[in-house]
Amino acid sequence: MAHVSTTTEKKFTDTSTGASDVAFDLVSLLYHTLKGAAVYEKYLHDSEDAQDQELTQFLRDCQQQDKLRAERAKGLLCYRLAKSEARHDTVDERAMESFPASDSPSR
Repeated sequence: MAHVSTTTEKKFTDTSTGASDVAFDLVSLLYHTLKGAAVYEKYLHDSEDAQDQELTQFLRDCQQQDKLRAERAKGLLCYRLAKSEARHDTVDERAMESFPASDSPSR
């Protein structure tokens, strides 16, 4: 899989989606962490079939760490999105106040 350059990633997040780099990074991290946590299920079945208790425990620990990491990323993302939304609401309120009721800005 080809790696997209940081410059290309920045252009993508800033211009195409309107998402900040931070939001994009957290969404990406969340996605990959959850995907990784799900993959551990197959590894766990393999280690259990091999009756390798040490490996099974290691994989469970890894899966749990990924789940905790995903929860933390989700919390960070929610906080930043709410903060961003609050900033946009403030801007929208100011914009609405600067126009007469019949000439409100289009959305």
